[in-house]
Amino acid sequence: MQNHILGIEWLFEKAGKKVEPHLYEEIKRKKVEYFSANASITPFDGMFECLRYLKQYFSLALVTGSDRYTVDSIMDDFFPDVFDTIVCGEDVYYGKPFPDPYLKAVELLNLKKDECIVVENAPMGVESAKRAGLFCVGVPTYVPPSKLSAADVVLSDHSSLYEYLGKLIPSEN
Repeated sequence: MQNHILGIEWLFEKAGKKVEPHLYEEIKRKKVEYFSANASITPFDGMFECLRYLKQYFSLALVTGSDRYTVDSIMDDFFPDVFDTIVCGEDVYYGKPFPDPYLKAVELLNLKKDECIVVENAPMGVESAKRAGLFCVGVPTYVPPSKLSAADVVLSDHSSLYEYLGKLIPSEN
C-alpha cells in the first residue's frame, strides 16, 4: 500500500467517512489536477533570504506530503539549491501525521533528533514532528494558532520566526 492511499484513508477516517479502495488513484489524480489548475504559489516575504542565510550554518530539509513532481517544480522556481534534502509523500510508507517523513529527513541529514528543529504550519505536520520526537516550532499561516498548540513553541508570524531562528545562529566570537 502506498503512502497516498494511507493518507486518503486517514483523511476520510478523520471525517468519519469510508472511501472505496478502487477510488484511491482517481482521488489522487484529481487532487494533483486541482492543485495544478488552482495553485497560485508565492513564497512568504523574506523566506528565500532567510533560508539562504540559515543554510550557511545548518543543514536544511523540506518535509512535505506533496508529490515529488510538484515539489521539484516549486523548489526550482523559488528555492533553488536551498535544501540539503527533500522528503516527499512518496518517499515514505506512512506520511504525515505519522513520524516517518521526519525520521527519514533526520536520517538523510545524518543528524541526531536533538540536533533538529522542525518548523510547521499545519496540525498534521506538528503531530508528525512530535511523534518523531523532534522539537517543533509552529507558525500559523493558514490555521489559527490554537490548531498548532501541540508544537513546543507557537510563534505569531514569519517575522517572529525569523527572529527566533536568528537567535540560533552561533555567535562569531
